[in-house]
Amino acid sequence: MSGGKPLDLASLDARLPGRIAEILNAARVPGAAIAVVRGEDAYIATFGVKRTGASDPVTAATAFDIGSCAKSYVATAIAVLVSAGKLSFDDPVRKYVPEFEVDDPWISANATIRDLLANRLGLARQRPIEAFPAPHITLAEILRRLKHLRRAYPFRAGYVYFNLGFMICAEIVARVSGMPYAQFMEERLFRPLGMTDSQSGGRAFARIPDRAVGHTASTGTVTAIPEQEFDVVQGAGCIHSSAADALQWLRFHLGLIENDSIANPAHIRELHRAHTIMPPEETGLMHRVPEAVQTCYGLGWWQSDFNANRLVQHAGGMFGWRAQTSLMPGKGVGVAGYLNIAANVHSAIAYLIHETILTGAPRNWGAVAQTHQRRVAEELTAMMARYVPAERGAPASLPLAAFEGVYTHPAAGEIEIVRDDGDGLLMKQLDGRLWDFALRHYGGDVFEATFADPAVRDYLPVPGRTRFTVKDGVAVAFEEPGTRYARRS
Repeated sequence: MSGGKPLDLASLDARLPGRIAEILNAARVPGAAIAVVRGEDAYIATFGVKRTGASDPVTAATAFDIGSCAKSYVATAIAVLVSAGKLSFDDPVRKYVPEFEVDDPWISANATIRDLLANRLGLARQRPIEAFPAPHITLAEILRRLKHLRRAYPFRAGYVYFNLGFMICAEIVARVSGMPYAQFMEERLFRPLGMTDSQSGGRAFARIPDRAVGHTASTGTVTAIPEQEFDVVQGAGCIHSSAADALQWLRFHLGLIENDSIANPAHIRELHRAHTIMPPEETGLMHRVPEAVQTCYGLGWWQSDFNANRLVQHAGGMFGWRAQTSLMPGKGVGVAGYLNIAANVHSAIAYLIHETILTGAPRNWGAVAQTHQRRVAEELTAMMARYVPAERGAPASLPLAAFEGVYTHPAAGEIEIVRDDGDGLLMKQLDGRLWDFALRHYGGDVFEATFADPAVRDYLPVPGRTRFTVKDGVAVAFEEPGTRYARRS
């Protein structure tokens, strides 16, 4: 009941807890928390433990890293400021961040906050500044490198998922409000909504003692991974929250909480409206159910359809974590699911719950997720073969030692290629964390690239391909799809 003690999920449907547990167990998920809102009623289910090998169970108050579900939070923070008359969705970014500069002067002057929140800036993603940069890479440095990003689409002509846009929006919130972004979130959203287990950035580690721990299974056994802070990417991620708090977030976005004192409901609904069409080939199970007619990006939310109902949602992926926040506004239904391992069953659980409510006869969503994962792996493998063709086993132009050196890219920064302890190479991303590659010779000057960190291998398990450019007997460049590093030494 609204504002009261949540009900057990079994009271919504007696089969649900068992079906969810079956999906979680098959995916080797140590712990999970599920929150469901259906009109005036609220439900919570928790599974497993906060940390494998320990007996401390996940509770309704246990906070999980919700990854990119945080994008709906920074969009909501912007809506709070719009409602307060402090800014407009259509204000130029440069009004608040004068140093914002992309590849074109006109775009730099005219890009708006809405463009950033709607993922329609058109710039390509660029590791590591767009995700998990090294601690010495500040937002000021990231903004300096922004103009060097290549363009995937003309401005406002296509969808490109772009973490940097949300990071810049978090900076706009801080500059307009006069307080750090994490403090704004606590004072203007979490506290007014009664979300006592939620924080952004490093404040989560300092202020939330009841936290789950992320895990990896890529080593063969499920093991805990070290906690890491990534404050510079706040807005794109970095929020920890619990199932109990998720109920309030769902209610707020479903319009079930009187919210005029926080934000005008019309401004919240604007976040849910379709803004940018997403190409089918750039969507997957986390974005939509397989039979959905169309998928669009709103402002910090995806929008699609499910059984002739509008579905507004966002997923979150982080090393050691998965999350899904899913709204069906026309039915007054919301679902949030948080997992402490990067197992791609978060959307399957959300759809299972939605379909149970809609029809009472849900399909086997665990099997749907497995089929989808196999297809994605096959498509990624085929894509790599197209982008970086090579004859397996063909000899390299140079001995391995000749490929060693430092290579640079104006946006991505520096990498260092070194020999590993065996018969391969290691690509060390000097300006990023967790992005190092183990390189194994594939054929010619092409190498198969596998992430060195086990938690990243869970997150991105399909090996990629990289290539060295050799000229006059010297390796002059190192290339991965979309990025070419020129040799410096």
